[in-house]
Amino acid sequence: MAGDITIKVIESEPIQVTIAGVTPLQLGGMSFHFQDVRAAADDYIHVAIAGTGVEQEVTTGITNPDVARNASIKTTNNNSPSGNVKLTGVNAKGDSASENIATIAGGIAYGNVAWATISKITLPAGVSSSDTVTVGTSDKLGLSLAIVNASNIIKKKVDNIDKSSEIPGNVDLNYDTIDCAVIVLHDDITIWTKHRYV
Repeated sequence: MAGDITIKVIESEPIQVTIAGVTPLQLGGMSFHFQDVRAAADDYIHVAIAGTGVEQEVTTGITNPDVARNASIKTTNNNSPSGNVKLTGVNAKGDSASENIATIAGGIAYGNVAWATISKITLPAGVSSSDTVTVGTSDKLGLSLAIVNASNIIKKKVDNIDKSSEIPGNVDLNYDTIDCAVIVLHDDITIWTKHRYV
């Protein structure tokens, strides 16, 4: 027989209902609004950093993303740079996180973590003083709620125009993001999730 009922309410989080002897429930639909989002920019987080030929940690000159979103890594190709750039910080859910993004010589690589803040950028020894690494922002926006199924994302609007047709194929369950490419400067983006019962 069910026992005492406990209801836990946290601002901006689903209502959590616990009944002794019964599987816990999570109830509540939510919307996430991203106001005046900036377009992706190759150098938004950090301007070009020259390599040293040894592992290099950078903790200054970092600009946090305007909203929680994934990062880009742009690398020159003067002396065949290689290795992973490691980002360290806090993700969209408020958890400490790190991510290794493999450099692409003469190109741009994209991460998957939606960064709220970045506290450290670590360049690999494979980037010599002949090359640079630039850290920017891209178009995957992070939600502060775990996405347990892509069908939980039920609606998307951009500048008050329905863009729900852009949801399928753009939800990442591993990183709790939605790819909103291509974001235009000052876009207002709203994402709706449906009620969840677990």
